[in-house]
Amino acid sequence: MVAAFADCYKDIRIVIDNINYSELTATTSSGMDLGMVEEAFRQVGAERIVWGSAAPLLDIWYNFEKIKAAEILEEEKQLVWGENINRLVREIIHE
Repeated sequence: MVAAFADCYKDIRIVIDNINYSELTATTSSGMDLGMVEEAFRQVGAERIVWGSAAPLLDIWYNFEKIKAAEILEEEKQLVWGENINRLVREIIHE
């Protein structure tokens, strides 16, 4: 359903929380295990994923460690830990 919405409104940025992966921006919070995190990177690419902690429901370090332990490039980890959300916010502010 969200993908169909996104196809109709391509100019809208959509951030989806608590999903495993999609063609849209996703976060790494919630119950994603390490395998799901790595699959999300393969499915949507590091530049479309932002780090999420799911705090206060989950321990912030739990979700941090999922990215740290993932078998992905260090550059991809940096994108997820901050560069992507910084880029997204800058784009929104400058619209």
